[in-house]
Amino acid sequence: MRQLSNDEIKSFARGIWLISALLSPALLFIYWIITKCIGVSLFPHIVPKNTDLLISILTSFSMTMTGFIAAIGAYILSVSNNPSFTLWRNAGYLKLFYHLYAAAITFLLFTFSLCILMLLSGQTIIWLKIILTLIVVNFIHIALITTSAINQTKNSTQS
Repeated sequence: MRQLSNDEIKSFARGIWLISALLSPALLFIYWIITKCIGVSLFPHIVPKNTDLLISILTSFSMTMTGFIAAIGAYILSVSNNPSFTLWRNAGYLKLFYHLYAAAITFLLFTFSLCILMLLSGQTIIWLKIILTLIVVNFIHIALITTSAINQTKNSTQS
């Protein structure tokens, strides 16, 4: 396992946060361009009476996944005595994992907050589209963290 320099760690950490922050607006922009070019919305038609239910589901998703991410963090701490984990930490990868972990929790809580805000201020399709693109960002974070935890489990059982 290659040792990361402090500059590489800082650069990758900035990248994690920057990509996380810009992915939702980028997805909305791509959606807008495609919609303008083909003239048809890519989102399925959402019946206004179903927005409360959809927002409730998205709110539940964001809080449940925050708990799931917390459980992964607890698991990572439980394998911290394994030799493969020590190599991973010493190479600097644990610092990157913590940045990804923090970004995942931050964006899940941001999604939750927007859902609550939308329920309180009234439903609009624009807010719903923003929240749905944040859900895509949440899925990417969850996939990356889960993959890291699974790889760490695989490496710790092979040691």
